[in-house]
Order: sequence, then structure tokens, then C-alpha cells
Amino acid sequence: MNASGDGGPQRVADAAGHRLARLATAGSALVLASASAAQMLLFLGEFGTSATTDGVLGAYSLYVLVTVFAQGSRISASAAIGGERPRMRSVDLAWGLAAVSVLLVVLATVLREPLSQLVASGEEARDAAADLLPVLGLGMAAQFAAVTWATIIAQRGRLTWGALSLAAGGIVGLAGFALLLPSQRENALGWATVISGATACGGMAIVALPRWHRPSPRAALSALGMLGRENLVPMFSTAVYVVSVGFCAQVTDEAGAVSLFALAFLACSYLCGILGTTTAIVDTVVLADARDELGARLRRIVLAGVRLPFFLAGAALALGALVGPPLVALVAPERVGTADPELLATCLLLLAPFTFATLATNVAFSCWFTSDAVLRLNRGLLFALPLHVAATALLGLALGVTGVALAAGVSTVAFGVYALRPAAGLGRIVAGLAVAAAALAAVSFGPAAALAQLVDDELVRGLVAAGVGSAAFAVALRAAAPRLASAIRP
Repeated sequence: MNASGDGGPQRVADAAGHRLARLATAGSALVLASASAAQMLLFLGEFGTSATTDGVLGAYSLYVLVTVFAQGSRISASAAIGGERPRMRSVDLAWGLAAVSVLLVVLATVLREPLSQLVASGEEARDAAADLLPVLGLGMAAQFAAVTWATIIAQRGRLTWGALSLAAGGIVGLAGFALLLPSQRENALGWATVISGATACGGMAIVALPRWHRPSPRAALSALGMLGRENLVPMFSTAVYVVSVGFCAQVTDEAGAVSLFALAFLACSYLCGILGTTTAIVDTVVLADARDELGARLRRIVLAGVRLPFFLAGAALALGALVGPPLVALVAPERVGTADPELLATCLLLLAPFTFATLATNVAFSCWFTSDAVLRLNRGLLFALPLHVAATALLGLALGVTGVALAAGVSTVAFGVYALRPAAGLGRIVAGLAVAAAALAAVSFGPAAALAQLVDDELVRGLVAAGVGSAAFAVALRAAAPRLASAIRP
């Protein structure tokens, strides 16, 4: 039968384009995460973990909060300026975010002292945070410009090029960080964000120069208001991070403990970005004109979006727990402060519920957004945010930094249940997948870690356990895949 009559070839071409876009977007996120990981290793190698690094990473948490909002705006803006009935003009989006960028630079400079008190504890840590914040303000503005440009050219059929430009920005930013580290010291971390954003903008300028349009302040403010309302959910996990870092600074006196917690949390956030948010960005474009109801859409998209990512996340957390502590001790010998590097492994494992719940919520968000129901989803934040503050205060006071890590999972799991509720039974299926992923990682990497105890050198021991565990995990996942697929079929 000739498929041309029902648009078959066009659908095949569209599907191939969507796969390419998803691959490019995920690949870009992977490159950015890898560049950030390498940057953190260089940072630790130079400064170790101390009260100063606690302050630097505390200030960096504000940068992460803003850039997550910027990335989240790609999800909502992609649908708002695209589809059959666009709700805003791309020029209004650009002018609105440009105004925010200028405001961020001003606020990061003028309010650096009170902001440093929010994210750091102790005079040394607060001084380091205050010194870095003005530079990070410039980095925030550069990232906003890059994300805005990527969103606009995606609607012109250049989504893949935008993803490649963002990846190039991450690589050049890493090189800039390495070059500036001797002269700028801790502030090199901030200048790297500026270089990364500027490079990404330069890459996108090759294919699409911005066009001058007279600004409409009212339309730009309207665009900002819409983005603010519709991006509260993508910002939730980073709000959890900022609150958690603030509490960590209050519940521990160990120099470097906040840095280790921040590294673990950032690693989990990057995992969620690579495996969840990138899928949501492409799915939002694909679903912009879909007509199915929210429950059916959640079941279709979330199950497809978390099956493999859950298992990859479980394996990645286990690998990080095995290799992370000896790697930190290797790159920063005698500069690890008073905190035990094993705290990094403990935090990574305790943040597993946060990671799984955030992955599911990120994928579900695209369904809520394209169903014009995101404001209803925001209501869940009315209980999730207070719950997080309360859980962090109680568990943090009782258990210290490990309690703060545990608390991050309490509120995100509760909010994830709320986000999946319109699809009856979906929450139980997703929870079962998360448990299966954690169990598979445990039975694969646990015996490997026990076997590796025969090796004396700590780093080699971690690498042996990681290698043997990864092989066992791959075999176990392949064997379990058919049964898992039948168990979670809608």
C-alpha cells in the first residue's frame, strides 16, 4: 500500500527529525555535564574542600537556580511561540529575558552581601561567596541570552544547531576555566560561565542573527509573567538545592562538608537534566498540538520517558558512590578539610529518591504544560515547598548533612505522586520501576564492591568495583528487560 496518501512519509521524516533532535539535545546536555564535572575536578584539585569552597559552591547554587529557570523556560517558551496557535511573539520573549538578564547582573552585584549570608556560614565562606557573585551575575545573563537564542532558532528548524552551540559553549568554558584558574583563582568558576554563554551565542549567530524589533514593554512583561507562572515546577528541584545547601551550612561544623553535599546534589541534578529535562524539551515541541487528555498523555509519555533513564540513573549513582570519594582524595590530597570524603558516597545514595522523583516529574511536566494544566500542577508546590523546609529542618537537626540529603527525597517524592495522579495507577508503576532500578544497581554493584576489597589501593579498588559492577549490571538489565517491559505495559 502506498503510504503517501495518509502522510506516511512525512510522519516518518518527522519521527526521524524528532529522534535526531532528542539525540542532539541529550548529547548536548551530556557534554555540558561532562564539562562541568571536569571543571569541578580541576576546582577540587586546586582548592580541595574547605570553608572557602563551601562559600564558592554556595554562591554557585544561585547560578544553578537561575540557569535551571532558563532551561525550564525552553520547555514553556517552545510551546508558547510555536504550534498552531502561538501565545507570544519570539521578540517579546527575547526582550523580556533580556530585561531579566540586566536585572540579575545588578542584583548579584548590589545584594552580594545579603545573598552570601543566605548560602554560606562563617566569615571565610561568606567572603568567598560575595566575591564570586558579581561575576556569576554576568554568567547568568550570558546563559539567559544563550537559552533564549536556542529557543528561538529551534522554532526556525535549528534545534540541533542550538544544542551543538550550547555544547560548544560548555567545552570552551571548561578551557577558559583552566586558563584563568592560576590568575583568577576561585572566580575562574564564574568567568567560565560567562565564556560558556558567550560562545554558545556566537555559535548560534552563525545560522540566525537576531533581528531588531521595537520592544513592547507590556508584551515583554506579559511574556515574563507567563514564563514565571509556568516554570515554577522546573525550578522546584533547584529550590530544594538552595534550601538544602543553606541548611547544610547551619547543621555542620566540618569544613568541606557543604562542598561534598553540593557535589553530590549537582551530580544528581545533571543526571536529571541529561535523562529527563532534555526529553521534556523535545516532547513539548512534539506535543504542542496533541489532543489527547492529560491522563492518557502522562501514561504514554512518562512510561516511555523513565524506563531506561531510571536504570541508567541507578547505575550512575552506584558508580559515583564507588569512585567519587577516592577520586576526591586523589585530586585534592591533604586539602579535603575535616569532612570525610565518604560523605560524598553517602549523599549520592541518599539522594536516589530525589533523583528518581525529579526524573519522573521533569518528564511529566511536558504533559501538564501542553495540556494547559500547568497552573493546576503549581498548586502542588503549595505543600511541597513547606514540606521540604520542615523535613530538612527536622532531619538536618537530627542527622546532620545526611539528614538534609534524606529530606530532599521527601518533598520531591510527594510532589511526584501529585504530578502523576491524573493517570490512575501510574504512580505505583513508576515507583515499582524506581525500586527495581535501585535493586538491580544494588545486586550488581554491591557484590562487586565486596570483591574489590581484596585490592589495597583505594582508587584502584573503586575502579575495579565500578568495572565489575557495570558488567554485571549490563548483563542483569538485558536479562530483566523483557519481564520489565511486560510488567509496565499500560
